[in-house]
Amino acid sequence: MTDKQIIAVVGATGAQGGGLVRAILSDPESPFSVRALTRNVESKKARGLESMGAEVVAADVGDVESLKGAFSGAYGAFCVSFFWEHFSPEAETAEARNMAIAAEHLTGQQMSGALSRALGREVYHNDITPDDYRGCRFPGGEEMRMMFKPSGFPGVEDLGNMFQFNRDFEDDFCGVRDLDMTRSLNPGIASFETWLDRWKSFIPVPD
Repeated sequence: MTDKQIIAVVGATGAQGGGLVRAILSDPESPFSVRALTRNVESKKARGLESMGAEVVAADVGDVESLKGAFSGAYGAFCVSFFWEHFSPEAETAEARNMAIAAEHLTGQQMSGALSRALGREVYHNDITPDDYRGCRFPGGEEMRMMFKPSGFPGVEDLGNMFQFNRDFEDDFCGVRDLDMTRSLNPGIASFETWLDRWKSFIPVPD
């Protein structure tokens, strides 16, 4: 429908962005259409999204001008950074800054307010700065760090901090994620058991 409002999705061919794209496109009652942002519009995944009905456009979070063009005319934007590509907090901050500039300096609170009005339901925004993220150093909780250290994985400290926060502050972490609301917005969302049953054959299991 031409009257649907555009949601620009950064990282549309990835796990998080791709999930949002598929959720919007699979809902015939959705008030939104999708503009899928990707660096390579010729990729198999990008073509797959286009065949589903997404508008696929080229954009790079490292190029603010490309983002401005991709965000132009969009009602809202789903933005993610790509820390695991470069393991650089400075590069991640620059990516976030570019997306904010391209979105005409809309704050997270303003974006969540716009989505709340469009959906008729409260959409929450948690304001966590890059310094907050980098500064998460909690006592104890070494299990995840020790699991990855032998492999020399460069993101071990960040993964350790993330999983420790999820464990030590579970009520805060889960409290802003209303599962009933999520299911009302996307009735087709799978439970973990349903998801596992569908995809278990793709999980490598050592002999």
